[in-house]
Amino acid sequence: MEKSKILNLKDKTIFFYSISIVFIVAMSYISKNIDISHLKFLLYPVSKFIEMYFNIELFFIDGLGYGDINNSFIIGKSCLGLNFFILLIGIFIPKLIAQKNKLKSSLLFIIAAYFITIITNFIRISSSIYFLGFNFEKEKFLFIHSSIGIITYLTSLIISFYFISKILKEGELKNENEIVS
Repeated sequence: MEKSKILNLKDKTIFFYSISIVFIVAMSYISKNIDISHLKFLLYPVSKFIEMYFNIELFFIDGLGYGDINNSFIIGKSCLGLNFFILLIGIFIPKLIAQKNKLKSSLLFIIAAYFITIITNFIRISSSIYFLGFNFEKEKFLFIHSSIGIITYLTSLIISFYFISKILKEGELKNENEIVS
């Protein structure tokens, strides 16, 4: 490769990663300052899965989230995985921009990221609810709850990154083969 093409590729890469960083920071700021009622698109599906899985009824409490009738727990803003969703989208912006069909790839990815977030949140929240039954001291339960969140989100992020990178890479190879043909 000639030097000008290498610099151009480096400039594009820096630009695309800069977009990702700006996206992640902006969305994180917005997510901290938005009312929970505007985040039902992530909370509602998870609460319905929790209701079905545990055979319980949850109800929405303004400003807090979904809770059970006994006030044993609340599925609130910190539980909905919005930061995970933002991070999942943010880390793939450079790869999505490089796709031949950017709009289609981006829409499919955002839909996939949404469902990955819902599934991950369900696993995390249901695991935490399971540990409620052990009647741990509050500090111990909070440690377990946080640990479940870290392990679940990190594992899901690694698995998602692996498979989505593989899918996007196959798409890039397919695009290169079409260009060569």
